[in-house]
Formats: sequence, C-alpha cells, structure tokens
Amino acid sequence: MINIIAKTIKRRKSISFLALLSLILIACEKDFVNIDSELQGAQNFNTNKKDFPLLGYSKAYGEVQTNRLPSNLLGYFNEPIYGKTIASVIAQVAPKNIDPDFGESPEIVSVKLNIPYFSTKVGETDSDGVTSYRLDSIFGNINTSVKLSIYQNNYLLRDLDPDANFEEVQAYYSNAIQSLDLNSQLGQLLYEDADFIPSSAEIVDETDSDNIIRTPPALNIELGPNPSTSSYWKNLILDNENLPPLSNVNNFKEFFRGLVFKIEPNNLADDSYQIMMDFVKDNANITINYTNLNDEGDKVDQTYVLNFSGVKLNTLENNYNFPLTNGDATNGDDKLYIKGGVGSAGIINLFNGQVENEEGNNVDALEYFISKKEDWLINQANLTVYVDQSSIPNNLDGKNEPNRLILYDLKNNVPIADYFLDANTINQDPDKSRIVYAEPLERDSNKKGIKYKFRITHHVKNILERDSTNVNLGIYVSTNVNLLFTNNGSVPYDALTLGSIEDEDDTTIDKVPSTCVLSPRGTVLYGSTSNVPENVRPKLEIFYTETKN
Repeated sequence: MINIIAKTIKRRKSISFLALLSLILIACEKDFVNIDSELQGAQNFNTNKKDFPLLGYSKAYGEVQTNRLPSNLLGYFNEPIYGKTIASVIAQVAPKNIDPDFGESPEIVSVKLNIPYFSTKVGETDSDGVTSYRLDSIFGNINTSVKLSIYQNNYLLRDLDPDANFEEVQAYYSNAIQSLDLNSQLGQLLYEDADFIPSSAEIVDETDSDNIIRTPPALNIELGPNPSTSSYWKNLILDNENLPPLSNVNNFKEFFRGLVFKIEPNNLADDSYQIMMDFVKDNANITINYTNLNDEGDKVDQTYVLNFSGVKLNTLENNYNFPLTNGDATNGDDKLYIKGGVGSAGIINLFNGQVENEEGNNVDALEYFISKKEDWLINQANLTVYVDQSSIPNNLDGKNEPNRLILYDLKNNVPIADYFLDANTINQDPDKSRIVYAEPLERDSNKKGIKYKFRITHHVKNILERDSTNVNLGIYVSTNVNLLFTNNGSVPYDALTLGSIEDEDDTTIDKVPSTCVLSPRGTVLYGSTSNVPENVRPKLEIFYTETKN
C-alpha cells in the first residue's frame, strides 16, 4: 500500500490530494499496528523500536529580511533569556483612487488612522450592540506602556532592487534604522502618545448617526488636523488635485514616502510588550474626511482613503544579554539556543554517531539504518527535544516560553515532508494546527515547558526508502505554523513547488521562516553532548515492523 501511495505522490501535485493522502497514511500506520497484532501468531513479523544518535548545536543567523512579512510587530519586549528588542514599523501608503476630484472649496475635517490588531470575539454581542474582544498575538506584559510616535517618512522605499536590474524585489532588513540611517529621515511628527497601551475595545464609528459602524480592536487615532498639522494634510492631498503627485501610485509614493511608527521604551527594565499589527486588511488605512460644496452651496461630507498597499518593514533594535554565536558543528553543544526575530536556530544532524548492531558491535548509525531498507517498515519516527529550565531566569509560569517550534529542511529551506502531510490545519487557531507533525510544548503543573515532540515519520521513510539525503534540520521558534514564507529575498513558495538553493553546506542558514521572524520569544533546549543527562538529550526514536526471513 505504501509503495502505491509513493508512486501516486509523484504523479499528483495538489494540496488537496496531499491533505487526503495524509489521512490515508495515518490510517495506514494504524493498520500496521493492527496487522502486526493480528500476525503475532504467524511469527513472520516483529514490531520493535530503536533509538538512534544525533548531533545538536546552535546556529545564529543574524539580521533578517523584514519587508515581506504577512504582519508586523510593534512595541518593546524584554525577553527573559536573551534581552531587549524594540520593534518599529515603516510603511508606505498609496491612494485608493487616483486623479481625484475634490470638488469646490474642499476643507479637511479629520484624518483617521486605523490599523487592526489580531483579536478574538469573547462571548455574545450585548443588547446595546457592544461586542467584547480579547487581543491576540501579544508578547509580554500588555499593562505596561511604551512611547509611540508617528512621523512622515522621508526615505524612498523601492519595490524593486536596482542592483538586480530591477528584476528582483528589494530586500530591507531588520537593522534598517542603522544601515539606512532612517532616524535622519524622520519628517513631520503627526502623532505622539507617551503612554501607549493597545485597547481591546471595539472601534465605534458614529460619523453617520443612522449607520453606526462597529469593527474589532485597532490602533484607531486622529492624525489631524491640530495646531501643528492644520495645513499639512490639505497641502499634501487636497491642494494636489490634477497635479502629478495624485496622478498615479508611483508618483504618490515618491511624493509622500509613508509613515514611521517609532517605539521607545519608557523603562528599559520593564517587562513590556510587542503586539502584532495587521497592515494588510482592507480597513488598514488613513481616511481623510473632508467637505466640499454642492451646487446649492451646501457642505457635503466626503472621504479620501490611503491604503497600506506598498512596502512595509519591521526594524528590530536588539540589546541582548549575551551575543548569539555559532555552536560546535563537530561535537555538538550542551545547550541549543532558540530565539525568534534576529536570533538563533537549533541544528539537528540525525543518525550522527554509532549504534549497536545485531552482533553487538558498534557501527555507523546512518549506514546501519540504510542497511534495513529491505527489512524494515517504518511505522513512526519521533524527534523529541527537552527544555532546559535552568537556563530560563525567573520563569514562574512559563508565559514567555514559545508554545510551538517548527522543523525545517535546511538544504532546501522548507518544512520537512511531515509538515505538508499533516491535514490538521486550523487557520483560526494556529496553536492547534498541524499538531500531528509538531506537538505544542508539553508543560508541567506550573505551566513550565518540558519538551517538544516532532513526528518525522515520512522524513525518515524518505531517507530509508527513497535514498533521500540526510539533510540537517533547523529548529525555529514559531508564532504561526501555518505560514509558508521564507525571508532573505525569496518569493513565498507554494506548498508543493518547493524551492532549493545552490549551497551544498546544509548548515548554512540563508533563509529564515517568517513565522520565526515574527516572534520575539526564545527558549533553551538541552544539547546532545555527553555532558547532558541522557534522559533529557534530544532523542530520535524509530518504531518499525521487521520481516522475519
């Protein structure tokens, strides 16, 4: 049955088919167990388990591309293990409509900025129409404040890279404030809140008393007019009717280069927060409310909308407690440092070392495993890694430990095969998504992390049955296991059209999953050296059925 399925995979290339296939494979693996139990009397099968050695070490990956993220972080987070990160955002805006007609005698009434947070409805809407929400995707202590300033940006963000003959997307990196000297490019200050704390209250727009509009929580603020910006928006927008800045999107982006959402911590020692912002929603915009005169000379309410449809990038300013460095790729490390953002991954080299064969001799683990190609039917393979709680300071309740990690094939910069064959995808709650492939963090009674477990059955089967390369695997922090993006100039890859790189060094990290960049959290895992107690070393377990000849 497995051989038939393997051939079918080569013929069919669709996500829906793989989703169905994963269910079949899971059922098949269950069938193996049932078949084996029924065949015990026949004495021609043996079901067994064998542990194989592996090598684990840390790998720092440095600055990361941040202008192709599906969402953006804003705030200040003091991660207990690694230290401090300030996340600011630079975003282009573009007119929803070009060549506008603002009518006779237009006047600015208000300018409103709206950028949704990620939130979940709590309970039912009450009799007054009020809906309660819980803010999601918050890292840290939401009860502390930061300083938020919004400036006009004077730095031109390009869509395409001139160094690549304008044939590739321009990459902007997490250190853009330093590398592009963006602080010197701050223009007009449009808004300032010295004690900014995101609100979970719904947004109520009562502009039209006959049609009150209620939307989920967002950064919803007035950008003017006020004494310092009384003429700013009129000069910027209304006075440019029939002029080049409003004639097309490219002209506008050159004329008005977007906004800088600048964060400054009020207290570096605070256990503050970062919150994820949804700049890609339709209602992420700047709405300019103005009036003009109709034919009767009466004022009529009008709107002009600017969307966040251009380049958006995160800047990440780090002040870590210790430098992130590369570990020992030959002998392994005692600890694996796993950090999101500008961080570090854990590198796992499976079958690294020796195992005891049937004659009691120690032999090369990978060679021994490959020698079982005709004899073993792999039922399940698990990779388990353990949390080193002694390296997590002041960890009273485990709240800052990442709930999910993700496992990547470092040669091809994609998740391993088991990721794609896990049909359990829940977009509304990523923490419960693909849990067959990667279980959420197992915690103790005090909510402190114990271990993460990955099922790598099909990855291991490919090594044994299809002569796949035993590539190094990367363990990353994940804030959303459903994201299928890599960073560093690459385009988002399709789940079936898997990208590859020319570099033959499997330990080179030149692309980082967006799901990792979007998490400021980190953890420390036990490494693979003999200094680590055997019961908490990373473990590769293979359950197999063996034919008796």
